[in-house]
Amino acid sequence: MKKTLFAILILPIFYSAQAQSPTKWLGHRADLSHIQEVVNDYHMFGADGKKVGSMVFGFFYQEGKLVARDTSQFDDGSVYETAEFGYDIGEGQLVYEHTAMSTPNADLDVDLTFQNKVAKGNIEVKRAAGEDSSFPIDQKLEYSVVRGEIYMLLHTLELVPGDTIQFGALVTNSMQVSDARLYYDGQESITTALGSYDCDIYWLKTDGKMPDNKIWISRGSKRAIVKFHVPAAQLDIVLVSQRPSDKD
Repeated sequence: MKKTLFAILILPIFYSAQAQSPTKWLGHRADLSHIQEVVNDYHMFGADGKKVGSMVFGFFYQEGKLVARDTSQFDDGSVYETAEFGYDIGEGQLVYEHTAMSTPNADLDVDLTFQNKVAKGNIEVKRAAGEDSSFPIDQKLEYSVVRGEIYMLLHTLELVPGDTIQFGALVTNSMQVSDARLYYDGQESITTALGSYDCDIYWLKTDGKMPDNKIWISRGSKRAIVKFHVPAAQLDIVLVSQRPSDKD
């Protein structure tokens, strides 16, 4: 199993009185009242059902932005990642991303801002064997959303049978735009360590520049992402606990 958190990273849920009215995202009605200001703990399970890693995601509002932070790692120490994403509520777009990922062979740092489809900043790669690289970024790209934005807002959509959304997602570690398709795929009841949920199922299908995901979103007044299945990585990523957000 290829272990890169850029290939499996997923972001969930939050709440604030700042975000109570419906808006548009990916051309569809997005109900921001589902957003919760919390920290979500996820466990990653391999194909044999054994735990192989964990992710901790915290969400809060700060100066008109929705901020998502995560710390993700595999239990064997092969990957450790921290990230922060900022989504400007008024502008309706992701405006920055800071990501740092470490593996035994290399460290990757992504520091980018986004405005009107222009990405600016720097991507650095530090290899254990030497030959470090730095890539200044100042590029206009044709994309609908930045990849991290998908998982910050996905649960605010309430798709129904027959709904399909085609869009382009900017994958920042490669600076490529992935052709993606999001569609409704029925309902299912699932049980996690946190409880039982009646869920809507969405599929995110792509062209291979980012991974496919099957996503379970709890139904009800406060929708939340409770499970992901990542076929290419043979991973299930499941919500196991939730607590108030830590903004520090």
